[in-house]
Amino acid sequence: MKKKNLYILQLFGLLLLINTFNLSSQVLESTGHIFNKGKIMIKGQATFSQDSIGGIVEYSLENQTQYIPQMVYDDVRFLGKGEKSLWDPTKKLIARTNFVTDDDSWISMVQNAEINTEGTTNHNSRINPVASYGLIKMNGLSAQDIKGHGKYKVLELDNSAGADVREQGGFKVGSQLVLTKGDFRNDATNNFEMENGTEIVRNVGASLSYEPTAGGTYNVTYQGVGSMTTGGEIPKQEGVLSKLAIHNTDSLILSKKVTVNDSIFVGTKVYTKNDTLVINSQKNPVFALANPDVEIIGSVKRTKIIPQKQYILNNPFTYVEFPDIASMSRTSSLTSTIYPDSLPEFIPTDKTKRRFYLAGYDDQGALITTPVTYKYGFGWRHAPTLSFDESNNLLPDNIKLLRWIGDRWEQYNSDLPIVDPTINWAYSSNLITDNYGIFALGTKDSFYTQFNTYAFLEGPYIENSGGKMSMNLLKRGLLKTAPPKAEYPLSLVPNYNPDDYTSVPDSVVDWVVLEFRPDRNQPASFYKLGFIKYNGEIIDLEGNSLLKVTSYDGYMLDSQYYVVLRQRNHAPIITSKSFALNAKDFVPQIDLTDPANVEGGAASMKLLEITSKNRNIYGLKAGFFVDENSIDDMVNILKTFTAKTDWEAAYFGFTKEGYLQGDYDLNGIITTNDFNYSWNNRLQ
Repeated sequence: MKKKNLYILQLFGLLLLINTFNLSSQVLESTGHIFNKGKIMIKGQATFSQDSIGGIVEYSLENQTQYIPQMVYDDVRFLGKGEKSLWDPTKKLIARTNFVTDDDSWISMVQNAEINTEGTTNHNSRINPVASYGLIKMNGLSAQDIKGHGKYKVLELDNSAGADVREQGGFKVGSQLVLTKGDFRNDATNNFEMENGTEIVRNVGASLSYEPTAGGTYNVTYQGVGSMTTGGEIPKQEGVLSKLAIHNTDSLILSKKVTVNDSIFVGTKVYTKNDTLVINSQKNPVFALANPDVEIIGSVKRTKIIPQKQYILNNPFTYVEFPDIASMSRTSSLTSTIYPDSLPEFIPTDKTKRRFYLAGYDDQGALITTPVTYKYGFGWRHAPTLSFDESNNLLPDNIKLLRWIGDRWEQYNSDLPIVDPTINWAYSSNLITDNYGIFALGTKDSFYTQFNTYAFLEGPYIENSGGKMSMNLLKRGLLKTAPPKAEYPLSLVPNYNPDDYTSVPDSVVDWVVLEFRPDRNQPASFYKLGFIKYNGEIIDLEGNSLLKVTSYDGYMLDSQYYVVLRQRNHAPIITSKSFALNAKDFVPQIDLTDPANVEGGAASMKLLEITSKNRNIYGLKAGFFVDENSIDDMVNILKTFTAKTDWEAAYFGFTKEGYLQGDYDLNGIITTNDFNYSWNNRLQ
């Protein structure tokens, strides 16, 4: 029926088998089901009651808006001059085999409307010219082709089989390229363009094969769960990448040089490997502090350096700042290279597990070798109980910044570090007035020696055991908590902090302190804290029987020391001669069970047992209570201790249980046995 050039085709409950059907009418209303094996050309408006339609459906109304039913098509095409409108934000348009647009049409999409293509995408028109949204998602089950020279707003690949750019590509992305799943395969011939101010969002499990053409600058964002290696999304041209945001977990590995011209957010570990991350901006990188692993591992370059500005480098705690122009010595850019969890290459003993390299360059790229002055901030992971700790058993207050000067480490007087347990980092800074170079954290010219020491204590000695002591304090759990800092002899150790010790090695009798004197009449050069075991071995805090003293402790290379052994309620002893400690060719044995090695000989010790082989076993005398009146006598090892009232500690503590000074047999309870030790040894 024709009336005023208005053609209406109404289909009520009809099944049409259509090979070619040209609908030049303005309205197609279908309340039945259209079974299309050929082509439907719609030059007016159309509505369908069905959810999907096969064959080819062309929308070709010209010079006015054509409203597109958002449903499932086999092959759908937008042709002719005019607007094609997707107006329903709750529905998707799905093209199973083919989606085509021509040069003359343009597409308007309300926010949240989607076009999903499962086959070939051949786009030649424009989408939402004045908006930033308008999603076309490629999400087929097999590899898809994409071609055409149109302009997308948001183009997404969500297909594990990937997509291939065909017929030389030529299309443009005007807002976002989202790589959710699969490989977006482009190359130098079959390529596309990222327009100025756009963004590539790449998820774990997706990739871009080749660098797109740049119509200006664009941004790159990484996200998802897992590790990633950079690909075609990173431009080779230094001025193209504007913002870089790294949100994926695990790590990002740079496969080539990356130059960021505006800003960078670092939310995971970034490995530069043999390349460099260049920050060509005055903006500092922003790091996600909630993750202690967040850091740029390898080389970071900062350009356009100016004075009186802090330039953050590989992590939030590493930075440089120049006080003025003169201090820079023509420095225009600098490169910071850091390898965490790695000991320095030179003299690594007593250093944190962190390598630092800093190099400065002038505006011609020449290395700066003349003196410079700058403030250098540095940090390291400090978490003694966790696997990523880099302190290497060094106390934070003793860690200094060091610079390698060819044959030794030069030490700076660094500020006391700040330790932040909420993020497991420690950090400090230093004013440097010489040069760039190789840096480390720790103590300078570090060296060490190792030795073995043996002794027995009278109180816990087991009669006729052939050289064994009881471990009652350990068995009763009285060694789980370290003694207070004020308790002798641990009070003599300057860096002793009971909070640092949370476990005790096996087979331990009690805490002991070794004191090292360069001369028998001189004060101690340093102390070493340890434990004495049931068999007389003196071990370190980790349970090693080979004791190690380092330059960090105060040991001087190739020196000789008199050694004093102290325990809290046994009389101390000092060696009769000095022992040569060196780091070269042998491990000294300091046997303090032999009176010949002890000042005063057998008179200074207690005979504990004569074995069947006529071996005399000697130990430290029990019953020497240390309080504020007797501490000076005990510390002065050369003065015979003759207090007459030390037995009172056992007498007044009778039947008490715990870690007590009056418990001379070290069994955790004070009895008449303890009184007897003190009484028998008085005035000796």
